[in-house]
Amino acid sequence: MLVAIILQASSILWALDCFDKPKEQNKIAIRNIRRDSLDEVKKLKKDNLISEDEEKRAETEIQKIT
Repeated sequence: MLVAIILQASSILWALDCFDKPKEQNKIAIRNIRRDSLDEVKKLKKDNLISEDEEKRAETEIQKIT
């Protein structure tokens, strides 16, 4: 599940690079992707589907990607 969230964020960012949008729109889109991804990770932790260590690793990886 965590890998899917991280890959989703990564693939969306790649797609953004392929389009000629104004830079500000890209920055906003990236912030939204980061927020949504981090929210998903927190929800998984809240539902006890992942450990605290997995949550921290996913958060770190999402921050690196975005």
